[in-house]
Order: sequence, then C-alpha cells, then structure tokens
Amino acid sequence: GKEPDEDINPILTNLPVPIHNETGFIGRQKIINQIRKKFENVNVVSILGEGGVGKTALAQEIGHQYYEEEGPFEQILYVSLKTQALDLEGRKQLRDEIPTMQTAGLEISQETWGDSEDILTDILSAVPSLLIIDNLETTPAIEAIEELEELQAIRAEDGGPNTKILITSRWGLQQLEAPVRISNL
Repeated sequence: GKEPDEDINPILTNLPVPIHNETGFIGRQKIINQIRKKFENVNVVSILGEGGVGKTALAQEIGHQYYEEEGPFEQILYVSLKTQALDLEGRKQLRDEIPTMQTAGLEISQETWGDSEDILTDILSAVPSLLIIDNLETTPAIEAIEELEELQAIRAEDGGPNTKILITSRWGLQQLEAPVRISNL
C-alpha cells in the first residue's frame, strides 16, 4: 500500500477550496489549455471578460490543475483584489495572504522569510511561483503594469523560471499581458 506521507502535496498554496463539481469545466478545458500554453512563452496572462462570466472560477481552476499536477510551480499564491488597486494596500493584502497558505508538510511562517523589506519579492524568488491576481481592475493601469513588470521579472533562485502571473480583469492592462477573452458558456 501507499505510505501515508505520500499524500502530502509539496506545493504551497492559499487557493480557495474548489466548490465546483467535475462537470463544471467540461466546456472550459479548451480555454484552460490555451491559457496554460501561453505561459510557455509569456509571464503574464490575463483572463478578460464581463462581470459574471466565470473569470474567477477559471483562474482558480487553473491554479488547482497545476496544484494537482504538483508542477511546474512550487507555490501558487492567490489574491482577490476586489476593488483594490495593486498599490501598497494591494501588496499588503497579498502579503497578508502568505501566512494563511497551507503549510503542506512545510512549516512556513512569516519568520521563515525574515523581516524583509519586500517579503513578496522574497517569497516569489524562493521557488517557481504562480501568482493569481483576481479582479485587477485598476485605472489607470500604469501602476499595476509597473508593479507586475517587477513581479514577473523575479526569478526563482538558481536561475529558475520567472514568476508567472495570471490576472482576471474586465478590461485588462492593454500591455504586458497575453489576453484571453472569455464569454458566457
């Protein structure tokens, strides 16, 4: 039989537990594959669409698929900005999420990361990461773009891959991103 500790997923994540059933994404797997394929060539992918078309569910589903495959990311960070810009407050919110991540077999806490000026940068540079930013509705988008340019340029230690960022937004950034538009099923 299986050793009991084999079931611990080594990936750190704070993704919300999926609420959909398996049939929920049958029509969307094609889009999911398309988005995942984009990450082979770009670091920032945005899921664009009107309110209520399922952008959040789609982003979370992509996160869960990577999680269940246990790769290529070693951590998957999820933050929902609601109405917030990715400004200092937004970054703080992202940072506050970190300690809530499941400590999947690893005792990771704020102390582990030290008292860095920019704990977010430290966290993203520790291991290959996927950062999911839900509801990035900033206007002007310029602050968000600068911020994301910085974040996506962070590489995992030892010349690892760049941080990958998945965004959901109604109108997107108009630059830096590889946009994928979705509409109601």
